Amino acid sequence: MTTGESGPAPDSGSGSGSGSADPAVVIPVDAARAERALVLTRRMLIAIPVIALAVVVVVALLQPRLSLVLLTAAFVGVLALVALQAVRRRRRVERAADDAGVAFALDDRGLYVASLATTIAWQEITGVVHWNQTERVRRGTSRGVWGVGPRFVAGTGGHSHHVTIGVRDGAALRERMPRGAQSAVKPGRKSVGGTVVLLPDVALAPDGAALLLSQLRARAESRGISFTTATSALDWASAAATLELAS
Repeated sequence: MTTGESGPAPDSGSGSGSGSADPAVVIPVDAARAERALVLTRRMLIAIPVIALAVVVVVALLQPRLSLVLLTAAFVGVLALVALQAVRRRRRVERAADDAGVAFALDDRGLYVASLATTIAWQEITGVVHWNQTERVRRGTSRGVWGVGPRFVAGTGGHSHHVTIGVRDGAALRERMPRGAQSAVKPGRKSVGGTVVLLPDVALAPDGAALLLSQLRARAESRGISFTTATSALDWASAAATLELAS
């Protein structure tokens, strides 16, 4: 799992807006969780084409009517969408940590994000919105046979936390990131401001995610940066929209 040459060191020009000296906190990837996710997605990506081919062959041998052909095409289409999501989750896990196994690092100068291969300085951040989905994920994965799908998603790089960070210059942030990570940044209107979306726990243990979020909140608020936690999609959308409008 590598993300490029950047390590948990701030970019040139980073600095704390408060002048206080916070001790560095380094949060490593959960290697076992990441490896399990990669193994499951690899098996999934092998199985999906086999299943699709088997279904097509069986249906062809049955000399089906048009309705069955259309139903088969729809089923294969759904499998293709599932495979696409699996590829995306696999890539997120692969980029979750740098060569040293570090996923995130926080210090007096900023927040290092391995998946972005850069550090976001505190003075670049205008606000943070954390969407806590742990209860929704818990309900989904605990429903017996109906929870098989959610449990598989959780095991292949699914997330329980969604963090939106408002930044002063999204375009500039994108320029110092590798091409494969730039989709996480949404530049603001007229190239001013912007937001960054992080899915912090795709390869973190629960205690690692909790440490990251608590440290991010404490360090942001100590610098006068707003930190909002939402537990519903509506509240998250409203708070995230405020970040975009402030860009």
